[in-house]
Amino acid sequence: MKKSPTQKCSCKICTSGRTGKASRKQTGGKWITPTKRNAVLFLDKRCCQLCGRDEVDLKAAKERGLSLDHITCHSHGGCNEVHNLIVVCVRCNTKRGARTLSQWVKLLRNDEALRKELGINRKEVDRFNRRATKRMKSGFTTKDLKEKGHYKKAKDFLAKK
Repeated sequence: MKKSPTQKCSCKICTSGRTGKASRKQTGGKWITPTKRNAVLFLDKRCCQLCGRDEVDLKAAKERGLSLDHITCHSHGGCNEVHNLIVVCVRCNTKRGARTLSQWVKLLRNDEALRKELGINRKEVDRFNRRATKRMKSGFTTKDLKEKGHYKKAKDFLAKK
């Protein structure tokens, strides 16, 4: 099912008239500003919310770094708002693909080999599910990131680079 760039986001927060941009033209990190990206990274303490590895662990393992994942994928009607974004490492993000959150959690709970490959246990899967669900229900917005000081941290971080 292809979505048009102006179709409304199906998440509960955005049904008030905002539109989710589901266009595949927005790839390569251009769908989010560097400040907003880093503010979300600071919100999630700059570590993967599934396997718990941070940037230092990933560099030591010579793996690619952290990425933002849509809790509700664009292909399922998700948007680019903060309440729909969560920090995961590239490995966890790649393994998830375009599965819904419930499909992904169910797969992780039932597939011991996949959990072992990702280096996680069932408790961590349940913790990830709670965090992602809480984020979706929170209605957290860019304005909230600014009020909590995450935008200032992100701007300072980018200025040091």
